[in-house]
Amino acid sequence: MAHGSGFIIDDGKFVITNYHVIESCELNKVFYKGAQSEALVLSVDKANDIAILKTDFSPSSVFSVSNDDVRI
Repeated sequence: MAHGSGFIIDDGKFVITNYHVIESCELNKVFYKGAQSEALVLSVDKANDIAILKTDFSPSSVFSVSNDDVRI
């Protein structure tokens, strides 16, 4: 069993984490405030080490995601 962190985004149904966190997992679970939910892997970007998961959570607050281009 492995552990990692992520950020709940959008309406709370999506989590962004690092690809290396879920890379060898057959089952992914997200834990939030004592509850757990199985997470479906929607998309991965191995080169940038990013993964997007979908959950069943409905948290009261989330990180918003901008539509602007990324820049340093």
